[in-house]
Amino acid sequence: MAIRNNLAVLMAERNISITQLAQKIEISRTTITSIYYNRNKTIQMATIDKLCQYLKITPAEFFVYDPHPSDEHWYYDSWRGNHGD
Repeated sequence: MAIRNNLAVLMAERNISITQLAQKIEISRTTITSIYYNRNKTIQMATIDKLCQYLKITPAEFFVYDPHPSDEHWYYDSWRGNHGD
């Protein structure tokens, strides 16, 4: 997938759990989990809006372009600081 979301990173930075976020923005835990793990193909605009409002970010901060879509570990390694060293 060439476009991913930063939800896992944003939640880690704020020390927010999936359950806490789901309760705060009134979106199902299943939906948040799917978004968190980048398992979804689409995200409803209303959901993006709620996430951005709650996290105080823009959609540009929510999404990231993955230049290596065939390397599924690129995204996770990049935000964890693992650069193949």
